[in-house]
Amino acid sequence: MKRAGIITFHCADNLGAVLQAYALARVVDSLGVKAELIDYIPAKLVAPYGPFSNALEVLGGRGPLAGARALLSGLKNLRFFARRRAAFAAFRTAHLPISRVRYRSSKALLRGAPHYDFYITGSDQVWNPDFFVDLGGAYFLDFAPATSKKLSYAASIANKHVEDFAAFFKEHLPRFDAVSVRERSSVEFVSRFTEKPVQVTLDPSLLLSRQQWLDIAVAPGPLPRFILVYDLVKEPRLVDLVNKLALANDCKVISFSSRKGYLNWHGSFATANPTEFLGLLEASQFVVTSSFHGTAFSVLFNKPFYTLLHPERGQRMLDLLTGLGLDDRVVTDPGQVPETLVPLDFGRANGLLDQQRQASLEYLKTALVSGIPDAD
Repeated sequence: MKRAGIITFHCADNLGAVLQAYALARVVDSLGVKAELIDYIPAKLVAPYGPFSNALEVLGGRGPLAGARALLSGLKNLRFFARRRAAFAAFRTAHLPISRVRYRSSKALLRGAPHYDFYITGSDQVWNPDFFVDLGGAYFLDFAPATSKKLSYAASIANKHVEDFAAFFKEHLPRFDAVSVRERSSVEFVSRFTEKPVQVTLDPSLLLSRQQWLDIAVAPGPLPRFILVYDLVKEPRLVDLVNKLALANDCKVISFSSRKGYLNWHGSFATANPTEFLGLLEASQFVVTSSFHGTAFSVLFNKPFYTLLHPERGQRMLDLLTGLGLDDRVVTDPGQVPETLVPLDFGRANGLLDQQRQASLEYLKTALVSGIPDAD
C-alpha cells in the first residue's frame, strides 16, 4: 500500500485544527493510501495554547508590571491549561495516525525527512504568512525529496497582506505537482506562481458526513436548552446577539470563552475533548460563532446558526457560506436579527455541499489513485 505524509496543524490544541487533521487522514485512508500525520510540532504553533502565551508579548509591549500580571494569570490558570492539554492529547492518541518520529523545527525536517510516496500539506492556515515567516518552508514541503509527489489540499492563506510575501510563494509553489486552496479568494494570487491548475477544495471537516462525525462524538449528559457559542473572537456585537437570542428563547449559553458579559451562562467547553465538542454541537438548539470551523460544523450538522466574521480572517468564512448560498447567516448588525430562533432550510446548501464534496474527493483521487503525471 502506498503511503502519504500529511503536514498540518495537528499539534495545536485547537478544535478545528485537530478535527480537520483527523478528517483528511481518514479520507486519504478511504482512497487506499495509508495516511500518516508528520509529527511536526514547532513552538510557534504550540506556545499560543500554553498558560504563559502572552506574558512575554505583554512584557515587551506594556512594561514589566503588565508582564507580571500576565505571568500571575498564567499561574492561576495552570489547572485549566492542564485539562485542555490532556483532552487534546487523549484525542490525538485515540484518533490521529501520528508518525513515530517527532520534528521540532523545519531544520530537523530538512535533516531527516520522512519517506512517503506522497506528501500533502494542508488543510488549515498552512500558507498564512503569520506562520511561515517564522517557520520557513516546511508547509511548502521544502523537505520532501525532489522526486516525490507533492500536493496541497485546501491550503489556506487567511491573510490580508499576502501580496507582501509574493516572493516566498514564487520560490516555493513551483515544486507542487497538484495545488488546491480552501478559499476561492486565494485562487488568483496562487495561480501566479504555478503552472498547475489551482482548484478550490473543501476543508477536510466537510468531506465527512454528519453521521461519520457522530460516530466519534460523545453525547453530553442532561442539559437545558442551550445556544452553543464558539466565540474565538469575543466582541460586543456577538455578546449582544447571544444575550438577545438566549433571553428571548429561554436558552442557556454554553460558550468557548468565560461567562463575562453573557446572561443565562451555563458553562464553557474550552477544555472539552474534540469529541465532546461534537456532541455539544449536536445537542444544541442554535449556534453563534466567530470561528471558521464553528461555521463549518454548523452547516454540516444542519444546525441553525449565525456567524460573525473574524476581524482578520473572515474572508474564509464568507467564501464558504457564499459558495453554499448561506451568506445571509453572516451578521453585521445584531439589531436586525429576529429574536425568534428560526429553523433554517439546508436543502439547497446540502446539495451544493455534496457537489463540492465530490469535486474535492475527485481532486484527491486524481492525485493519489489515478496518479499525478511525472514531472518533465
